Amino acid sequence: MSSHRVFEKGSGKEIELTQTEFKLLHQLGKKPGMVFTREQLLCSVWGDEGVVFDRAVDVHVCSLRKKLSPYQIQFKAIAGVGYRLDIGTVKLKLQKAS
Repeated sequence: MSSHRVFEKGSGKEIELTQTEFKLLHQLGKKPGMVFTREQLLCSVWGDEGVVFDRAVDVHVCSLRKKLSPYQIQFKAIAGVGYRLDIGTVKLKLQKAS
């Protein structure tokens, strides 16, 4: 069982995410609409986990797009910069392990 969980508010439906996807969503969700550079995301999500390439961000954003598109949550790529999170009318509840 995952120690970090994501639920659709209202229905309570749980959305399965990996720990890294959760961390990435949490970071982008702190300030929806704000553009985060790949470097900022690498530092906040992966920290000092060794050698991680900036393409890792792209791979995980792609996975999040697939999992969250039914919930009107979109990850916008900003060419040459990074990503921003656009949230539609459906809201998510992120639950970290205590």
